[in-house]
Amino acid sequence: MWWPKQYSDLNPFENLEIIHGTTKFEGYSMIITRLSIHSLGLSSLKEIRNGNVLIKANKNLCYVDSINWRTILKTNQQKEIENNQSNEECAAADKMCDPLCSVGGCWGPGPFQCFSCHTFSLDGECLQPCSILERVQTNVSDVLTTKMVHTVSNHVQRDSRE
Repeated sequence: MWWPKQYSDLNPFENLEIIHGTTKFEGYSMIITRLSIHSLGLSSLKEIRNGNVLIKANKNLCYVDSINWRTILKTNQQKEIENNQSNEECAAADKMCDPLCSVGGCWGPGPFQCFSCHTFSLDGECLQPCSILERVQTNVSDVLTTKMVHTVSNHVQRDSRE
């Protein structure tokens, strides 16, 4: 497969949420092989409904082993992830999930690439509780944001009493 060298991830597909798997190649609905990418960058992908996953022989690819694939694969699908950059090499190159990501892993570097957040998320970015309060208070005209301020404020107050 050909992929432009200027792309270090699959960012053009960052809004892809569901792979239905109605069309498969030899049982696979997602194949990523022999690319020079460093991360997947599929930050919106939440579900692969049908078909297996093959991610193989991407010599620069990190982060892929951090993803909790059981939450994405919805049936008896198989995942084959092999011969990508080793976890040791990724760690040595500081290509690890952001500390704000949960144990669910990440699609790439930074708090915008977390599969889920350890604490809070705002506009797709994982934040620490104090960061959420500061950022939300700058835009309290939004109803959803106002609810977030209230929820976070209650959480912070509850924590400070304990």
